[in-house]
Amino acid sequence: MSSYEREEPKGKDAVIDFLSSSLVKGCGEKTAIALANAYPSIEEMYDEIRDLSKKELDIVKNRWKEELGIKRSPMNYLLAQKEDELVGEQGSIISKKLATIKRDIDLS
Repeated sequence: MSSYEREEPKGKDAVIDFLSSSLVKGCGEKTAIALANAYPSIEEMYDEIRDLSKKELDIVKNRWKEELGIKRSPMNYLLAQKEDELVGEQGSIISKKLATIKRDIDLS
């Protein structure tokens, strides 16, 4: 074999593993399973919650609570922003990239 291709975490199990890892604060296994059932990818979850007003975020939190059974919302962790720390969306996306197995390396 002379080369590899990039392999990203895919599918519901990969989303659950990623969200419930210590890489995403505020998400335990139960919350991760609920979110993975609702969103096929981390990016799609952030597409829904990014740039929402406080009122709109409260609506999503309530929907997560009522429809997904999430008792303690990880929203504050998911949307956290700090200059000196990788948290929130930036931390989640970078953590996903770090969890991605690089398989496009030329071995010749």
